[in-house]
Amino acid sequence: MKRKILYLICLFSMFFMTLLVSACVNTGDNPPNPGTTAGDVILDETSVSITLGETHPLRATDGNNTLLCKWSSSDDNIVSVDEWGLLTANKVGSATVTAEYGSKKAACSVTVSLGGYLPVLEIAAGDEIQVDLAHSADISGKVLFNGEYYSDAEINYDLSDNTVGKIVNGVFKPAKAGSTTVIVTAEWRDVKSDFLTREISINVIHNVNFYADGKPVPDEVELYTIKNFNGETYENEWKLNPSIDVDGVEKTPEIDIENDEIVEYDAATGLLLAKTSGVTKIELYCYSDETRLSKTIDVNVILPVAEYGDTITGFSALSGEIEHNGSNLLTELFADGIYSAEQDGRPLDVSQTGKILGVQTDKSGISKFSVTVYGENYGYKFNLEGCALVIKTAEDLLDFRLTADRKVIEGYVVLENDVDMSDLDINGDGQTATTGSIAMYDTFYPYYLPDGTHGATDMLTNIESSKAVAGFTGIFEGNGHEIKNFHAGNSYGFFGTISAATVRNVAFTDVDLYPSYSVGIVFAKYAANVKMQNVYLSIKTGNLADDNYVRTKNCMLFAGADSTDKSFENCIIEIDATYEEDSLAGWGGASVGIFGSAATTDYYVDRPTYPGYMAKFSIKGLYLIAPPAANERVMPLIQYNGMTVYASNDFDDFAERSTMRLDDVTRNPVADDSGNQKIYHWIGRMLIVTTPWPIWRRLPRK
Repeated sequence: MKRKILYLICLFSMFFMTLLVSACVNTGDNPPNPGTTAGDVILDETSVSITLGETHPLRATDGNNTLLCKWSSSDDNIVSVDEWGLLTANKVGSATVTAEYGSKKAACSVTVSLGGYLPVLEIAAGDEIQVDLAHSADISGKVLFNGEYYSDAEINYDLSDNTVGKIVNGVFKPAKAGSTTVIVTAEWRDVKSDFLTREISINVIHNVNFYADGKPVPDEVELYTIKNFNGETYENEWKLNPSIDVDGVEKTPEIDIENDEIVEYDAATGLLLAKTSGVTKIELYCYSDETRLSKTIDVNVILPVAEYGDTITGFSALSGEIEHNGSNLLTELFADGIYSAEQDGRPLDVSQTGKILGVQTDKSGISKFSVTVYGENYGYKFNLEGCALVIKTAEDLLDFRLTADRKVIEGYVVLENDVDMSDLDINGDGQTATTGSIAMYDTFYPYYLPDGTHGATDMLTNIESSKAVAGFTGIFEGNGHEIKNFHAGNSYGFFGTISAATVRNVAFTDVDLYPSYSVGIVFAKYAANVKMQNVYLSIKTGNLADDNYVRTKNCMLFAGADSTDKSFENCIIEIDATYEEDSLAGWGGASVGIFGSAATTDYYVDRPTYPGYMAKFSIKGLYLIAPPAANERVMPLIQYNGMTVYASNDFDDFAERSTMRLDDVTRNPVADDSGNQKIYHWIGRMLIVTTPWPIWRRLPRK
């Protein structure tokens, strides 16, 4: 059975091979297969135009079937054809391609052109080459035509100076230092083109290698000012020991240091030593054939910086002292002096007395931030918690003074303890606030002329524009503490100038108000957009019978100049006397009212440019405690040139901007249409208490 199956397989295979052989098509001179009739050889194209470098197929048939013909070209240099009829355009020109099948032939005329393209010589290098004597440069080329690269071009090189180097197989090999120009020309398939020529400039330099202690010299080096700091080890020297290899010959270089105060070189040891922080350059150089060969190295000497372990609380930016456990860390850690400081990359002012000034803090509260301080050889990063000023003692108030150099105090100020100003010598003249006399000038903002005589001061104004400066702007947080025995005589007040500020939770007790020849201002001469919240104030007025006293501007919380938009919320003012006389017009409308004069306030609500003598206040819970006067006069609020505005308990008997006159006996206001004085823009309520309140009725303490 198996033999029979094997026999059938062999028989089938022989039959299949016979059919395959009989199906083959004869080519060349062989006649067609038996049973096949050959007609004429027909080409699908008899005329073809193709672009140099491209290919194009031709097809030969007998009218029905494809014929495998013998193909030939009249000029293979122009166009060649393979056994399948694929044309290749080799050169610009014309030729005839013939297909033969047996005795039959067919021809196609072929034209080869540039097709609108021009060949371009592409060189491996640019138009300018620099090469040293130890290396060579490849300037071999190819022809780019119609998006294709061709390597069959004949490249010729012509050097302007054959002594500088030679070209072998498209590679420039230098012979000596110098310059030469190479004209590179390509000949490609008889095509003429201006783009087949290139000019290349070659500069041959010496082969120079710079070494530091046998290793290649880096471009940059970092060193530190000291070797050991805060338990860490740092590199503060570099083994330079320089040498130069010039074209294989070792030379000893010269060394030039840009700033020898930053680093110095010890030739005996070969070491570059760091001296102080900074950036400088060192240059290694030598000469060869009168050519200076050099290498520049950037050297950065860094101060190592350690982070101080504990967060420092209670930092005052106005003071600038970083204190911990009663010690000034800046003088303790930087015995050789402070060189610089920064906050987030922003430079700060430094003082050799252990202060850094210009630190920025949060304007609305205690904030956390970092400051880095640098000495001669190292630095410390301090993590601080604080504000513009933390007031712990009366001496801390000296940092709260406006001066000719510091006309703006900005930020959050906090009172951490009760402060007694009795023994505080504010201006360093040996006198304290308890000295008090008619000629008392020892106050926060003395009324001095630059030559030391009494008169105007430029501490609070810009002389060129005659406008008030910002002064204190921010938040003054009292935390329920007291400031005692502030002397407000001959003063511009505790703040001097205050704008866009809030004063809260503080008691000013036993304020000494003896103004003498100048002004008696408690808080500020210039004030705008100020909020007084939970503030207690007790005033000692002195001798009201003194003629000098009643003839001057007395008892003002804020002076009238540029003074607008002040609000009082839950405040108590306690004064030990009530004035029985009007101020004298001859003193410029001096104000004996606690809100001061309305002079020079150009904020009349209906006529903005009209000086309507309107001091603008918002009153929400203001309690005034004063004894009654002998003539039953109540405490005046504002007085200006004979016009005095008093407060009834709630102002219900006077409408806003209503007319009034003053009672001839008591000098209290009376509503009267025949009058020519007005009450302007009062808001809210006020309570006048004419019997003393006990001390315990002061504002709650935190």
